[in-house]
Amino acid sequence: MSHVVQYLATPKNTREELLSRGPKGSPTNPLIITIYIIGGLVAVLPVLVIGITVIILQLIIKCWSNNSTEIITNTIVDHTASNKATLTLPKDNATFTVMTYNIAGLSPHINVNQPNRRLQEYCNRLLSTPPTLLPTVICFQESFHPYVSQVIIKETLSTIYPFQVLSPIPQKYAVPGFEAALEMDSGLLVCSRLPLTFAVSRPYGVSVGADNQANKGCCLVGVTTGRKEGEEIIVATSHLQSDETNDPLWWGVAGDRGKKARKVKELQFGIMAEFIKDTVERRRKEGCTIVGVIACGDFNVPGEILTLLKNDSSSPPSPSNSTMVTVSENGEHKDMMGTLNKDGIWKDAYRVIHPVIMGEVYNVDEVGITIGGERNIDCNPLELSRLDYVLYKGDIEPKDGRVLHNEWTELGEEDFDGDGKLKEGRDTMVEGRPERRGKCFSDHNGVVVDFRIL
Repeated sequence: MSHVVQYLATPKNTREELLSRGPKGSPTNPLIITIYIIGGLVAVLPVLVIGITVIILQLIIKCWSNNSTEIITNTIVDHTASNKATLTLPKDNATFTVMTYNIAGLSPHINVNQPNRRLQEYCNRLLSTPPTLLPTVICFQESFHPYVSQVIIKETLSTIYPFQVLSPIPQKYAVPGFEAALEMDSGLLVCSRLPLTFAVSRPYGVSVGADNQANKGCCLVGVTTGRKEGEEIIVATSHLQSDETNDPLWWGVAGDRGKKARKVKELQFGIMAEFIKDTVERRRKEGCTIVGVIACGDFNVPGEILTLLKNDSSSPPSPSNSTMVTVSENGEHKDMMGTLNKDGIWKDAYRVIHPVIMGEVYNVDEVGITIGGERNIDCNPLELSRLDYVLYKGDIEPKDGRVLHNEWTELGEEDFDGDGKLKEGRDTMVEGRPERRGKCFSDHNGVVVDFRIL
């Protein structure tokens, strides 16, 4: 108030002079003001350019994006004309084996781990496996690159897996001139030794983060048991939302920006449960006898919270020096099973075979770990999780379940430089982690379950 009184008591010409000065400390010289304005524009120009670029890219990509969530009827590739590698289950004590495996088959454009070499070697190993030990059905995830699905797996495995569903959901983006850089469809692929009666897929249409580049969804196939006419087991496979953080700016251009990964997974689980339920009902109306339903894949939900325990007091716990873990309940896993079980009582096959008690201590090899940070340089080194599942319901029951530890070959000292990093050309899933010197086919382990048809 005193400033107002002082101002009113000042002669008029003096008041006008005070007004012309502006607020305390602010320049009134036109040249200085111009310099300030230019400086401000220069400071915000990069932000404006980035913002405008993102908006333009958003419009361009959406023009060529495939966001359809309609059900797709898939083509079943049948190689039986060129070979006779089919399998018929015995009528009694029939064993139906399912394997799920995230093979890290990302496009070479965005993946330094050379999927072509790794996966060709893996397929060669399957070829050398005795037929009696081969899974009846293999469900692959992250078979994103066309060369992986169309050449390596399709051609190499055709003699032992004559029935295949390749790339059931098309790539999400088809920007002219950038097809090679955006070769990411659903990443799903199904191989069967038994004839397939149908194959359908449904894109989720919702994702967040880096998952926006893919077109994730769920693929269902009917596998004939061969025991009697019209009897089949329905196998579903999916790879759910993988990004555990909020959507960064760049990945927001494809939509759904700002949603959290957990919420997206809840939506995807709901879509998958509904899709399976509707498909089972449709097949039964068509006269089929469904003896069991299996849902498998990389669900990106830790089955339990695993806490590494130190082997001794001299070093912190790490996958390389810790062999014991404490098992705790994971609320997200409970939510996942709750969402799926709206359609009946699903069971976790691996946990039925290998149960654990919450709060107890187990050896790391006893809890079914399917991914570890020591294999993937993008993960926390302390991360140990069971993300890959084989769930089931119906007139089938698991009689054995196992995690495949997919070591390839041991690396020698000559494969590492003086800083402990892999030399150029040494393709492996453990790059940058010299404490884990073994080539792995993937950063995930496969999960195999043998079912008995009741």
